[in-house]
Amino acid sequence: MPQWQELSPLEWVGVGIVAYHLVITILWIIFKIVWGRRVAPWWLFIGYSGFILIFWPFTEIFRNPRWRRKWLQRAGVKEGDVVLDEGFGMGTSSIAAARLVGPRGKVYALDNEPLHVVILWMRAKMRLLKNLKVFLSSADSTRLPDDSVDVVYISDAFHEFPKERTLDELHRVLKPGGILAIWEEHEKKAVTKTLKQASERGLFSFVEQEKGFYKLQRI
Repeated sequence: MPQWQELSPLEWVGVGIVAYHLVITILWIIFKIVWGRRVAPWWLFIGYSGFILIFWPFTEIFRNPRWRRKWLQRAGVKEGDVVLDEGFGMGTSSIAAARLVGPRGKVYALDNEPLHVVILWMRAKMRLLKNLKVFLSSADSTRLPDDSVDVVYISDAFHEFPKERTLDELHRVLKPGGILAIWEEHEKKAVTKTLKQASERGLFSFVEQEKGFYKLQRI
């Protein structure tokens, strides 16, 4: 068996990969079993965190943040609002929303992927954003007070949520007349069908729908 100092660069890479996966496995156990939080299933958490998450930050680097700001403004986010960003990923939209609402507003950023939470927490601290609160939870269990949010924004993540339960929860936390804005690149037909059913159930009314962008108002 080779000594540590005798490992080749390729072997060091292998050791690093194994150690990284061991760490995120321990994280999942802590969050799921010890802390009792509703996080992604083990196989999805390990597969996603272990591979895709390594490369995702590079895709965010090349995506102009003004693209995020554009959809937030179209959703109606303005100074002083309370915003919930569900399934925030790398958190670029959450940061943009925190700047739009200003010191009088507040942004809740929710994700069920612990490493996303850690990354956005660090990004917010580096930018000294005191109006951005990051927390770990599933989309259908925000634990926010009733009628407490002006705008819910979901960027290309709604297709991964338990849709009906999530819409029930968002109806609960939104203020009467509050806005639910969804930008969706995947499963547009299924998302459209689910939102129309929510409208028929008397939860939301459509304000705007165009090329994967949905803007609804809480009834």
